[in-house]
Amino acid sequence: MDLTEVLSWLELSPVGELMQTSDWAFPAAEVVHVIAVVIVYGFIAIVDLRLLGLAGRSRRYTKLAAETLHFVWLAFVIAVITGLLMFATQPFKYVGNGWFVAKMIFILLAGVNMLIMELVLARRAEHWHDTGIPLSAQVAGGLSLSFWTVVVICGRWIGFTMMGPAFLS
Repeated sequence: MDLTEVLSWLELSPVGELMQTSDWAFPAAEVVHVIAVVIVYGFIAIVDLRLLGLAGRSRRYTKLAAETLHFVWLAFVIAVITGLLMFATQPFKYVGNGWFVAKMIFILLAGVNMLIMELVLARRAEHWHDTGIPLSAQVAGGLSLSFWTVVVICGRWIGFTMMGPAFLS
């Protein structure tokens, strides 16, 4: 099965058809998606600003990360599900949209950055409150905040560039 077949199947699936024909399904998915992205971005920003030493300096990084991680993952899963629902409406158009492609690339970059942070850099994080956050972790925090900001910007531009003639009349 090639990509064209998968995208066609998705677009013609019952979910794709519901998302395309329902008066409420796409707007509802979009609202939930935006709220989930705001939660993801907000909690990640809190942690990244702590890594950068710009906020919450009295809080231990490990405690802050532990308190926020479950909210980030739950909201991320909801964002993925609602994103897939919206994607099912016009998968070929989304795949051909530069803003969508850029958003997916920056989500991937944010994920790789997070893996490096969690599996390599944060191994001694319990000592950071006493010794200071190392430059490598600060860079990871800055990259994370930058990548997620680009994800949000690209996501917003998808909405503007996906509009067809029906929206312009």
